[in-house]
Amino acid sequence: MFSFLSSYIFTLLWLSLLGDNEPDNEPDNRLPQRLFATDRFPIRRLNIYSKPDMLAFVHDVLRSTSEFQTIRDSCFGKLFDLPARQCPVSCKLIHSLLSRQLIIDDPHTLWTAFSGQPLRFGLQEFGTITGLPCGAFPVGHLPPKNRRNQASKDKIWKKLI
Repeated sequence: MFSFLSSYIFTLLWLSLLGDNEPDNEPDNRLPQRLFATDRFPIRRLNIYSKPDMLAFVHDVLRSTSEFQTIRDSCFGKLFDLPARQCPVSCKLIHSLLSRQLIIDDPHTLWTAFSGQPLRFGLQEFGTITGLPCGAFPVGHLPPKNRRNQASKDKIWKKLI
């Protein structure tokens, strides 16, 4: 799993070092419309100086507690198995992908223009990289019917507003 992550990030970083092939930030009419304007995203190298310290912080604070064990037993437990030293690029890479996002109909797939080429990142790739369960629900699974609270019905909001 981590070799796939390393090669995927390496490929995207290599493409980012080449820069976008789009002259003067002009939109590429062969691709779908972008979510953000073409002159509103970084066009050169990624700033890779970020720290993935939040997972380490949560691990240190909640170590040996039942709350941490609850997190480890959930679908997010695999996040604590990621090698944090190899992940500092991830936040900037994800920001770069999102800032170049293309508008498509599939809500479960991210299409982005990276170095002038379309790039697909879907649930399957996300599951492969993170190890989180991103496949189909088990047979007989019924998702909970959570209803959102309306802000207008909340007493505190009524008092504040």
